[in-house]
Amino acid sequence: MEYVLLFLTDGVMGYLLQGVGYLLGIYAFVRREIKAREFIPMAVAYGVVAFGIRQIGVISFGFHTILIMITIILMAVLLLKTPAFMTVLGVLSASVAILLSEIVNISILNGILGHERMAVIMAGDGTISGEISKAVAGIPTNLILVAVMFIFYRLRMKKLKESSSHGATGSQVGAEDRNGTER
Repeated sequence: MEYVLLFLTDGVMGYLLQGVGYLLGIYAFVRREIKAREFIPMAVAYGVVAFGIRQIGVISFGFHTILIMITIILMAVLLLKTPAFMTVLGVLSASVAILLSEIVNISILNGILGHERMAVIMAGDGTISGEISKAVAGIPTNLILVAVMFIFYRLRMKKLKESSSHGATGSQVGAEDRNGTER
């Protein structure tokens, strides 16, 4: 039962939500409508890949993050056929949003639980219950991330629709070609 709870907290509420956040950033920058049949499998694939990369014990945490960012960029460019430059901007924006969300979350949890208790939770104790506690502490970060990136996505898409409605007939003003340049 503990492994199921770990999967739900770390896998679904952790890596899957981060995948959604990254994809929202990518979709916002490439100004692409979300289609569930491509968005959901990509978010799941991100979750699986990110989890797998995090399990590689011989590389450090910071390198894991960079490797995950490179992987999500490659996945989006190769599988979703997104423009590389705008995809990189989307991933970088999501990474900044993750950092800011983490700062907000940890600050609030430090205020509620105290610095010492948070340090113990974040260090983990090597047990499944310790990993679950750490994953639960990170859930608000991912919820904030998805909310912020969803708002960002909606604002970018609204701007695209507004500029399209003011453009010439038959063309999408503000739309970008495969290289991310304005048409």
